Amino acid sequence: IPDRKQVPLYELEDKLREATAIYKEVLECITAPPSKDPVVQALKGQAYQTLIAGNFTQAETPLAQAIALDRKIVTRMKATITEWPRELEERQISLAASWVAQAKLQRLQHHYDLAATFWEEAAASLPYNHEVDRIACLNEAGHDLCQISCHAEALAVFEESFSRSCLLGDRKGNGFILNNMSGVYWAQGRYDKALDYLEQSLTIHQQVG
Repeated sequence: IPDRKQVPLYELEDKLREATAIYKEVLECITAPPSKDPVVQALKGQAYQTLIAGNFTQAETPLAQAIALDRKIVTRMKATITEWPRELEERQISLAASWVAQAKLQRLQHHYDLAATFWEEAAASLPYNHEVDRIACLNEAGHDLCQISCHAEALAVFEESFSRSCLLGDRKGNGFILNNMSGVYWAQGRYDKALDYLEQSLTIHQQVG
């Protein structure tokens, strides 16, 4: 929730609307997809109730515990991947969803450095066949890095997501990522580079309609 003392009055309504949207997204991430592990499900339920009560920082603990448990099981399943293919994928999705919830919870509290780290953890946790979601997580990490002016780090993340998007043949996604990279170059004062990437983005968007 934005600090009213630090937010200009004319921006307060937009900031409150943004915070409300992120809050709803955090709750959605915690509840979907539902985990088949009763312990993980209970921990996420605890995080949900804590958030509903308005205790954002306290909600981080049960989420972290759910992540630790899912991560432990994922590691064990990967060692015997031939025995647990479907269960492993489900557990990886559960783990990634918890990381996403943590990332959005940190974004809600304006802890963008932690949010970016958690987005990257979510990207790394996803199963191999969830590349579109992985790219989306990387783009979110780049967005949060831009919020704290970590431009070099943001570019590195955007470049990785762009490479993955190219391998998928996702032209529309390429256009959006190039647009993001243009914004980073603009923030760095590298206007020629920013214009070049913006023009590439525009060309792609015109081609895909």
